[in-house]
Amino acid sequence: MQTALTPPALLARVTGARRTVNYGIRPIGALLGGALGTALGVRPALWIATTGALAGVLWVAFSPVRRLRGLPEQAA
Repeated sequence: MQTALTPPALLARVTGARRTVNYGIRPIGALLGGALGTALGVRPALWIATTGALAGVLWVAFSPVRRLRGLPEQAA
């Protein structure tokens, strides 16, 4: 949907920004996961990660994205 709604002239910038945020947050998550594993133990850290992953799924499951059947109209 992001690609369909982004004007062609801005598509590379939007994709670059999204990738920067996506790939930039991964090292922070790895450090946080390592710190949790060290402080709490591996098993509790994995349960926290599982809870976070499920929360991400629930976020989308109860959002309007699930009911979206077509692309919204672009503003003029």
